Amino acid sequence: MKYKVTRLDKRYSQKEYFQYMIEFSKAHWKGTGVLDFDHSRKWFNTTFGWSQDVETRVAIIRSGSANPMLFEPDDINTLWAYSARYNDYRIYVATDKELNWFMLSHPNTA
Repeated sequence: MKYKVTRLDKRYSQKEYFQYMIEFSKAHWKGTGVLDFDHSRKWFNTTFGWSQDVETRVAIIRSGSANPMLFEPDDINTLWAYSARYNDYRIYVATDKELNWFMLSHPNTA
């Protein structure tokens, strides 16, 4: 499996919620990015529970701020989320724990 891990800083919009981003190649000549992304997303679903894409997640958080009576903590997964927008295959993880568990289960061949 090939992927790139980036520690998020203030340049990244998801920094408020996540510490790391795992990126998978969208170029066909670099490998099977979309397939690696899909396998990884399935693994995260199984290991850490179902999660929304990052845009839906942010919308839920914002709507919960506007309507706290309708929002419940289980409405979002705080451990991870994903994005496949514009063929940018990314998984966002909250802490070192989730990232390390993923990297142990899926060694990087890049």
